[in-house]
Amino acid sequence: MVKKTLNRKRIRFKTVIIFILLAGAAYYFFLGGNGYLKLRRMNNEIERLRAEHDSLQLEIDSVKSAIKALRKGDKETIEFYAREWQLVKPGEDIILIEIDSSGYNKNED
Repeated sequence: MVKKTLNRKRIRFKTVIIFILLAGAAYYFFLGGNGYLKLRRMNNEIERLRAEHDSLQLEIDSVKSAIKALRKGDKETIEFYAREWQLVKPGEDIILIEIDSSGYNKNED
């Protein structure tokens, strides 16, 4: 009878120890310093930064091609940027139409 009680206590003790070790290992795996969750967050951040890099690279390429066209004296590119900056040719007039947020043309009054 005493042996059975001792065996049960040993088994229970071993079970508790194994459970504690497994819980510690799981905690370390998921939440530890370099755990799985941190790895996932870092991978998501890497993907976001790669997408941002690609977007910025496209913008850089666009600006470089515009600079090349402007340096070559491409008249269409020069006129495009001049119009964007609201520059006019001699003899032209600028007509500004203001539209409020409801889509109403303020100049029609």
